[in-house]
Amino acid sequence: MQAVRRRPFPLIVGPRLKTSSSSHRKFAVDIGNSGARIVALPDTGDVLPEPLRINWQFVASDSPTSIPAEASSRKSNSRDDELRFRPDQSEWVERLKSIADFGSPTQWWISSVNRPASEVLQSFLGKQASCEVHWINYQTLPMSVEVDYPARVGIDRLLAALAACHFCDQDRLIVIQAGSAVTVDLVERTGASSFGKPFRFSGGAILPGVPMMLQLLGRAADMLPEIDANDLVNLPELPGKNTEAAMVAGCSSCLVGGVQHLVERYRKQFGLPLPIILSGGDGPLLAPHLSSPIKLVPQLVMQGIRILAG
Repeated sequence: MQAVRRRPFPLIVGPRLKTSSSSHRKFAVDIGNSGARIVALPDTGDVLPEPLRINWQFVASDSPTSIPAEASSRKSNSRDDELRFRPDQSEWVERLKSIADFGSPTQWWISSVNRPASEVLQSFLGKQASCEVHWINYQTLPMSVEVDYPARVGIDRLLAALAACHFCDQDRLIVIQAGSAVTVDLVERTGASSFGKPFRFSGGAILPGVPMMLQLLGRAADMLPEIDANDLVNLPELPGKNTEAAMVAGCSSCLVGGVQHLVERYRKQFGLPLPIILSGGDGPLLAPHLSSPIKLVPQLVMQGIRILAG
């Protein structure tokens, strides 16, 4: 497989770096493959406000064969009906002005797995006065990344793993992020590893989320529609009475069954009922189908950013 080159951003800081001013209003930004989420971080506590959501627009969603989310057994969320943007469009960053006062000092902690969107945000923030920017990199996390290619691990997975360790005090745990893609990762508490870091990310498994599976089915099979869907809230009834319902039933079952299988393998390998920290849009769908111990934590990546920024 050809190596994937990732272009780093120039300003990278670690969790213990002293910032220039404690008076800065802090913001967390999580730029993913389906959109960006922005939160104004609270001064105290671990309860995060509802994020500003910016959803990406893809050419495939404009196809005449696309079926909207409401045509399948999926939730309707007015926020997801808002205007969508391409990641490389400069217009989307203007929406940040609805939650941030750029006339006052601001501090931005940014996690990104989408380079075009990162470039747009970097350009925008670089033009703002009194704006302090922190691009989060795996090397500065208080966590060793013990996989073959640490630089290729999505920073969102690592931030979720870091946050999970703060919500669970067990020595070994499973971290599940159920979004556009679903990750089922193993994280271990070391006390202090050979790298001098108290946590260890040991790798995991990646599988497509339900929206991605539905899109791939529509693109790969000529007679199947491409369903433009968001998060599931429950498993659809069986049997599906039309093509779209059958596709949703099959893909949601793949998600639940795949995650169950991975959890069982982890627990069998270590001979322990490893605790699960679960997050992501499809987290509520998965939670009832996974055995205890399990804890559902919303905005796990944002929680990881909050820990670093604090």
